[in-house]
Amino acid sequence: MIIGAPRSGTTWASEWLTDKGRICLHDPLNYVHYTELDTIKPDVYGAKEIGISDTGVYFFHKWLNNHPAKKVILHRDEGEMRVSLSKKNLMLKFSRPSLLKRIQGLHVKWTDLFENPYHIYEYLFDDHMDIIRHDRLKKLNIQVNSYDDSDFNKQRKEASSIRIANEIRDILDRTVSDNG
Repeated sequence: MIIGAPRSGTTWASEWLTDKGRICLHDPLNYVHYTELDTIKPDVYGAKEIGISDTGVYFFHKWLNNHPAKKVILHRDEGEMRVSLSKKNLMLKFSRPSLLKRIQGLHVKWTDLFENPYHIYEYLFDDHMDIIRHDRLKKLNIQVNSYDDSDFNKQRKEASSIRIANEIRDILDRTVSDNG
């Protein structure tokens, strides 16, 4: 699992880590509830292994810390994230990057994806990465594209989004009451 707030390289990481019979899904919480992630089977994607690179799952640190998958947590300065989002006419509305520190795993600067990726790859896979492929991908500006908007996915996305949004709202309410 790659976990980070928006504009922390999660889209790029999902492309990087999709290789050698592996699929790394970007933001699957757009379609399924986090408790249903393990129901997604890699063979559906023609892969042997499956992982995620997600910008919303960090709100559920208790679930994450109990999940057996290895986790890489990407950290980026919140001000930098806001600037990056504003360039895309987006806002850092519901994001709480400070919650990332609650997750157990390998904590790294988001720039390590590009500048020092070896320890990330070896931590996740106990394997050596393809440096030539990484260098080629580094030259690409990989951004989120539109998602599959079939009727099935629209319904599934809506149901999952409402459920997750309610849980995040509860978490944020507790965070505010704990701090104030």
